[in-house]
Amino acid sequence: MVRWKFPSVMLMLLWFSFAQSVSAQVAVLAFELQDTTLKPATAEELQRTASAQNLLIQALQDKHYPAMSIEPAQQQAADKGFGYLYDHPEASAQLALSQGADTIVVGRVHKPSFLFAYFIARLVDAKSGKVILDTAIEAKGPSDQASTQR
Repeated sequence: MVRWKFPSVMLMLLWFSFAQSVSAQVAVLAFELQDTTLKPATAEELQRTASAQNLLIQALQDKHYPAMSIEPAQQQAADKGFGYLYDHPEASAQLALSQGADTIVVGRVHKPSFLFAYFIARLVDAKSGKVILDTAIEAKGPSDQASTQR
């Protein structure tokens, strides 16, 4: 059984994908965990998933992109259920506008197996509600191996 971590290479791939599209204040939502393994949503997986938001914000800020988090209570108030903000970019856009952001990152970690996971993120323009970028990173095997798909 391979235990994945949230390696910096994955964050850098996400950052590179977004950096080409981000030109103003970006809000980053907490990532959702979609764990369909036989032992779903363990405390360890929840903690790892929770770290994705701050790590992505830090990666963006390290490259001088203005990035901010959204308070969990505000995200919960805008959310209608699992995947709602990801599936409804117009709702994500409204949340971004209410926080003074120009774009918003909505993401999830999809873990269908103990052997691999997908880090999926969507960048939404706050004014138009249109998806600017969809990106997914697949992590397989040792945590230092990753591939990106757009």
